[in-house]
Amino acid sequence: MMSYYMGDRKTAASVLSRAAILGIDSKLFDFQALVLLAFSYFSDKDRKGIERCVADFGRILERHQDSPRIQRFASIAQTLLLIQQRQFSAAVAAVRDMAREIDEASFDFEAACNLASLLAVLAATSIDLSDGEKWVRSLGMRYANTRGLTELMANACNVYPAYSDMVRECLPQINQSAEKAMAQSLAGDAEGAVRKLLQLAESSLNSKLADMAQQVLLRHRERIADAEALQDSVQAVRTRCGNAPTRAVLGQDGERRPGGVVIRTRTPPPPEAAASAALAAIASRVELSADQILDMPDEPSIDEILGVPTPEPHDPAEKLRLRPM
Repeated sequence: MMSYYMGDRKTAASVLSRAAILGIDSKLFDFQALVLLAFSYFSDKDRKGIERCVADFGRILERHQDSPRIQRFASIAQTLLLIQQRQFSAAVAAVRDMAREIDEASFDFEAACNLASLLAVLAATSIDLSDGEKWVRSLGMRYANTRGLTELMANACNVYPAYSDMVRECLPQINQSAEKAMAQSLAGDAEGAVRKLLQLAESSLNSKLADMAQQVLLRHRERIADAEALQDSVQAVRTRCGNAPTRAVLGQDGERRPGGVVIRTRTPPPPEAAASAALAAIASRVELSADQILDMPDEPSIDEILGVPTPEPHDPAEKLRLRPM
């Protein structure tokens, strides 16, 4: 995946295709790799490779019919095949359907990068899409929270450099807006800062701005008259923004975490249960009940068997007794 986002599509296609052949049926396989493989096949004009990816997603959907993530992946691969087959009207219609989810809370960073890559492919193929720039800018303003996230999304659009530059321009705008709001808070207008951050977060769905509004509200809650109503507004905006990553992450948790192995272990029984099980096992071998075993006398020690006399217990007063000279 890293090779793909760094622009080394040849290495990415080789490694991803081998990973798909060896591990596509494994629970550790991340299906995002299959999406990037489809993009790599499209760059190489490998129609059969894209068709294999579409067929693979068809089989995967049979096991994950209710997964919105897999459904998005299958739509991306199918749209790439439509572009390769020069069915541009159907491809544009499919992209418009995907773009309707941009403002939804479930539309995460991974989906944003895949849609940005697809929009860049359309633009590089000279397909006229009037809303393409607006959608890319919306994606950038929503998820350009850190330099790592910004560069990852910009590299996803690297087949069309204009879109990459557009994504990179979003980060300074977000930072500048946040700095102005914090300056307003430091000047004594905490409530105005919270309302400004809320307004910006609501228009861009940027979770960083929504979190900053929450922090300013918590810090200056006692000095804000309408704190309760503002708290409800902040919570509503944060719910709309969804969960945004704080750092650049390739792939996502699937059935198991990438690279992780679930080790199944037995939970040891409590000591009482273990003792009862041991007594039951002994009783079954000697045909005695557990109560009979508990009533049995203790076995003699080795000294008793050899006839060694038991020493008398030591008397501390022995040293104080007077003895004749």
